[in-house]
Amino acid sequence: MMLGLDAKAEGQSAVATARPYLVSLCVANLDVSVRWYRNMLGFRETRRLNVPSSSLRISFIELNGFRLELIEFKDSVSYSAIRSKFPAVDDQAKVQGFGKLAFAVTNVGEVAGSLKSKRSSFVREVTQEKDTGEIWFIIEDVDGNWLQFFEVRT
Repeated sequence: MMLGLDAKAEGQSAVATARPYLVSLCVANLDVSVRWYRNMLGFRETRRLNVPSSSLRISFIELNGFRLELIEFKDSVSYSAIRSKFPAVDDQAKVQGFGKLAFAVTNVGEVAGSLKSKRSSFVREVTQEKDTGEIWFIIEDVDGNWLQFFEVRT
């Protein structure tokens, strides 16, 4: 009898044992994106695949146990190309699908300062929410994907 990743409790759905494994992003240039994630955030590449029959290259990168799969399709479409055909889509967050990737950090100000010194493109500056007290900011990666950083104290 198979139980999935972990033994499940009596009556518990097999899906309840699921845990996040990786996030996948489509990128314009795999080499440029891998370099950006390494230099800006400290990711390391753990594996690379080339699938010429599908015009596809894939890199698996990792940071603190979190896996990110970067995918380069030869004929992928950028946000700017979508926007040129649909001018009303004036914000990437309005495109259905991937919205942003969020990270928990212990000091938002320190991380923001480090990324500013590396000339990251900020979408939203450091903000503290009045109602929740959450502190966060958002940057764009080399392909315009949004990365958000939340201050989380343990």
